[in-house]
Amino acid sequence: MKAFVVAVIFAVMVSTQALTLSEEQKAKLKSYDADCSQSSNVDKELVTKARQGEFVDDAKLKAYLYCLSKHIGFQNDSGKLQQTVIHDKINAQLNDEKQTQAIIEKCIAEKATPEDTTFEAVKCVHESSGKKAALL
Repeated sequence: MKAFVVAVIFAVMVSTQALTLSEEQKAKLKSYDADCSQSSNVDKELVTKARQGEFVDDAKLKAYLYCLSKHIGFQNDSGKLQQTVIHDKINAQLNDEKQTQAIIEKCIAEKATPEDTTFEAVKCVHESSGKKAALL
């Protein structure tokens, strides 16, 4: 179960890099997952599909992703993207400033709603990085 929670949160888009998380980080992620699953009432099958790269345009999935994004610090409570945090996360995975900047310019933009912003950014980063980077 713990491995699934970590995979859901940090590899919603299938990250090819191994992640080393402390017990404290794992506990936080488990708490975030539980909170966001409950508040969004998301179908876990949609989360699994997203993790595999299939992004279903679903309001509950968007709410789940937005909730996680706020918990992790990618968006503030009003839904505004936190570009520095996002940049640092992507660059830590890619270790390529030029590619990171290109992805940021292409993928990180405010949409009609905070939920749409999260959904589109997560999907775009996944597709643009060749599955090497994940926002959530």
